[in-house]
Amino acid sequence: MYFVFCIPALLYILTSLYIFIFKKKFFLLFFSILTLFVSIFGATYIESIDLDFGLYNSYFEGLYSVGFSEIIDYSDPLFWSLVKIVNLLIDSNVFYNFFFIIFISFFLKGIIAKENLPTILIPMFLYLVASRYLVLHDYTQIRVGIAIGINTIILLRFINNGRLEKRELILVVLSFF
Repeated sequence: MYFVFCIPALLYILTSLYIFIFKKKFFLLFFSILTLFVSIFGATYIESIDLDFGLYNSYFEGLYSVGFSEIIDYSDPLFWSLVKIVNLLIDSNVFYNFFFIIFISFFLKGIIAKENLPTILIPMFLYLVASRYLVLHDYTQIRVGIAIGINTIILLRFINNGRLEKRELILVVLSFF
């Protein structure tokens, strides 16, 4: 299981090679494929990585018998509503729940890198995200990982543009739920 710590280095190497060869062209496609790999890996090994796996698994199982109107009483009702929708659309398997959460969280951080960093720094940023947040933070505090991604993108867009669009303001408000 210790090979989980090789993932950040692998991400750094692959991203560096990609940027060196393709000069950031089609970065979103490349990063989507990389995020898919990280999400499959994470969802496969989440039980041995995530300190809160048992707690989240019991929440996921409890969503079977709970209606959307009851989710309003949960902490983070938007998050649990999204997970319930994933359960209804795909499968209620814990793998798919964690896959969806990891994919969104990591993908948001890739958007942050693409929109705000010089090309040369993107591999290092993704390495740090994978080392610190992916391994130590997002696998344990999965709801917060998504909210941080959404809020960071919007904050950086506000800093760069000097204004917020209506949809961005709505996303900030929704991220509190």
